Amino acid sequence: MGGWRFISVGGAGTGADRIVCKVSIASGRPTLFLPARERMAGIPEAWVDLEVDGKAYQADFKKIAVNVFHAEGAEGHVLAEVLRGWFGADAGLPGTSQAVEFVRQFGFEFKGFESQLGVVERPGVTLLFVTLAKSGQPERHKYQDSFLIDAECRVPSPECRDRQRLARHRELGVTVHLFVRARPKDGA
Repeated sequence: MGGWRFISVGGAGTGADRIVCKVSIASGRPTLFLPARERMAGIPEAWVDLEVDGKAYQADFKKIAVNVFHAEGAEGHVLAEVLRGWFGADAGLPGTSQAVEFVRQFGFEFKGFESQLGVVERPGVTLLFVTLAKSGQPERHKYQDSFLIDAECRVPSPECRDRQRLARHRELGVTVHLFVRARPKDGA
């Protein structure tokens, strides 16, 4: 499966974080057909900045397909060339089962020990990390995972501030992402 990365301009943005498109032929050229919008929320309906094989591109997400695609700052349509470069001359032809995956990138890197924290804050985004298996962990990390938000705290504290921020994330324009892995060092 070919893969492109969404490049989020001006923050994490909103919408689907992963979109798998079928490669097929339309008007004699390979085209990317989107999943049904009624079954998948958050598919863009506009121009989207992308990174493909380390190069910047823009794609126009229409109602059912992505068929207009060009290098950033250029006018020429290059979707067919990119798809044929990945899948060969048979890209999208009947009898093939090719797909392309769009994956949203958050546009920042973790610093120091951030990747080991349960909560990472960035402008416009909150990332929550949970590891389910607690065996082998220090006793202070063997808590029962739960997601309870009580926006009305009685005693001001950092934990209270975090709960209030999560409870009001839409009002504050913050996107929240939850990442869960079964065991430490899963890489997931």
